[in-house]
Amino acid sequence: MGQKNRIDKLLIVEWGIGIKNGHFQTTPIETQLAYRPNECHLLLDDEIDNLSPGTFTSFTKIGKNVRFFDEYRGYWADEHPTLKKIKKFIRYKYNYLLGRYKDFSEVLYELIRKNNFQNSDVVVFPSLSPAFLPYIIQIISELDTKYSPVFIVRLLAGFSYQDYHRVYGVTLVNQLVAEKKIILCCDSETVTEVAKTEYGYQMADPWILPLNISPFRPETIRAVRRWKAGEVFRIGVYGGPRQDKGSDRIASIAQALRYANSKAPENAVKFEFLVQADLTPGETDPLYESLAALPTDLDGVRITPLGPSLSGTEFIDAFMACDVVLLPYSQSKKRLVGSGIVVDAVFARKPLIYTTGMSMIPFMVHGNALQADSDDEIANAIVEISDNYQEFAMGADKAFEFAKLKVENPPLPNAHY
Repeated sequence: MGQKNRIDKLLIVEWGIGIKNGHFQTTPIETQLAYRPNECHLLLDDEIDNLSPGTFTSFTKIGKNVRFFDEYRGYWADEHPTLKKIKKFIRYKYNYLLGRYKDFSEVLYELIRKNNFQNSDVVVFPSLSPAFLPYIIQIISELDTKYSPVFIVRLLAGFSYQDYHRVYGVTLVNQLVAEKKIILCCDSETVTEVAKTEYGYQMADPWILPLNISPFRPETIRAVRRWKAGEVFRIGVYGGPRQDKGSDRIASIAQALRYANSKAPENAVKFEFLVQADLTPGETDPLYESLAALPTDLDGVRITPLGPSLSGTEFIDAFMACDVVLLPYSQSKKRLVGSGIVVDAVFARKPLIYTTGMSMIPFMVHGNALQADSDDEIANAIVEISDNYQEFAMGADKAFEFAKLKVENPPLPNAHY
């Protein structure tokens, strides 16, 4: 994967100011695989415990006494500089003087100086929340010019529901981009376009990283299941229950599928929903109560709970067992929605069904996916994919090659092209 040693030194920063989800656990090793530097250093959240220190040149965990001084969130507000300094001293400096807390920026600067990072080296934040972009930008702008690596900041959420991206910040970000001190990107073409057109950010091309299923980590690879007529057709619903993920719709979608399938009794396919949930009475999440109330076998539509919590290996095995991945996300007017499940589905070579509002459309235009919004539309989409499975499977193979190419070309400073 990637061209080895395109950069000399790489520092990967994965901390609690990022997005704490599946990305948080897998991005360090995937980032290392994407760049393959001569030296790879890791600054890591205390909560991440699935990585081997031996795979990195240095492995630093951030202690509980480290804080980020969140006055930087409001740094771009139109406030007098002297007032900012006074507030900073009152709110934080006395804690530092008493030895209670250490500012995150000090930990980061110390690692950069200790390992003698130069302007040909790179620091990557692979899964940063846009809410904390002002703070990180301020750290970068104040870094000693003697140690001036290029910072690559990858954002993993939509912009439009945040209130931190004011014109003051955009100016500073774009100035740092022009000075080649920072490369700002995200994992979606759609969100990249929103950041450019609606907020004025200078954005690099999108960059995705594999999550649970990666073509570059052999331990995550399984044989690809290809459905054949006569077999049960399995619909995968993965991830924890959330209303914005449409978890409360699975029961009504199952009933709609039962009706859609009943219209062709002679050629009816047996369907099975694989749902990451516990449907045991008294243990069921409220969003899945209507699903738990359904019969296990609903006239050719079976419901199989996978349990609420799966280990990494269990998740991969369950994911590879389905024939199509369902993403019935709620349609949101506030922000475009991305999903790590899309990335997993593409690398697992699975067709997808998604709703309006998804921000990862370029991964779903290869003949591998259908858009459907209402319960009836989703049910009909499931039937259509089962009726034409070989064509959708070929589309899934094309989407896999497209995504693999995206991963193999991470953002790089101009000096390294």
